[in-house]
This record gives sequence, C-alpha cells and structure tokens, in this order.
Amino acid sequence: MHKVERTGSQENEVSEQLELPAQVLKMSEIIFKKIDEESRGTIPIRCLPQALRLLDQAPTESDLKTIAANNKSDSNDGTGQISFKTFSQILRQTYLPRDDHFNKLFNAFAELDEKDKGTLSADYLESLLLTKGDVLTKKQIKVIMKESKTGADGLFAYMGFTARLIDGYSKLSRTTKTENQKATKE
Repeated sequence: MHKVERTGSQENEVSEQLELPAQVLKMSEIIFKKIDEESRGTIPIRCLPQALRLLDQAPTESDLKTIAANNKSDSNDGTGQISFKTFSQILRQTYLPRDDHFNKLFNAFAELDEKDKGTLSADYLESLLLTKGDVLTKKQIKVIMKESKTGADGLFAYMGFTARLIDGYSKLSRTTKTENQKATKE
C-alpha cells in the first residue's frame, strides 16, 4: 500500500479554492436557512459544526477551534451570530471533496503502516486513538473496530474501512440533506 500522492499545486488548489461546486453552494443555502429558523439572515456560530457536517465536511475539534478563533461573530452585540456570507467564506476555506477526504484519511493510516501492507495492529491503532489528536472513547473505538471487521489475527485493514467510512458518512449526510430539502419545501 502506498500513500496517495498529490502535488503541491493540488494541495494549494484545495486550500485556496474560491468557488464551491454549484450543488454544494445550493445545499449550503438550504442548510443555512434550515438552521436560521427565525429568518434573521444569521445562524449561531455554535451551529457551524453541524452545518459543515451536513455538507459532508468532517472538521476536527482543532479545525473548529481555529475557525471559531478566525471568524468571530458578525455582530458586535455578543450574540455569536454569523451571516451566510461568513458561513460561505468558512466553507470555501475548509471544503474538501469526497476524494480528498478519502486521501487524507487513507494517507494518515498509510503513514502508520511501517510494513506497507494495508493493515495496522488493532492494539496499536486503539492506543493511538485513545491518546493522540481528537481522542476517542473506548466505546467509540469498539464501534470502529467492529465496523472495520478487524481480523482474527488482530489486524485492522484500513483501505476498505476508509472507503466504507467516507462513503457511509456521505450517505448519512445525503439522507439528512434530502430530509432538509423536503422540510424546506413544506
């Protein structure tokens, strides 16, 4: 197994992407309006993680802290509200298409795979997930290991898991989007 290679220009292109796909922009408007229940043209900044996840984005806690620090409230009244314009700017700065999410996660696993076999020791992975980055609980790790179909040999095959995770998250999000679209039309 090898890391999925991307050129420096591809990485810059993603991080500096100015235009969102039309479908994402349309969905972002629908989701924003749904969260803006009082039609004030703003949403609470605390709802930003939910809105981003509904758009198939997976910001880490660290990402969210950085976003919050860089994007204070649009109002000076201390209500913590952001406009659609600010929301769109945040989305443009953080948006990753499905394939880039896959590559990012796959490459993280591949970096840990010293033998380059597409597997990691489940015990090693559990230890990392309990202690590094956005730390998970033992219960969350148990679900991941069950979903990953960790083998009797104690090895976690990350290629298939990464695809299932990204595609499953996307399907869940699409279901929610469809429900939001129906609710918006009513």
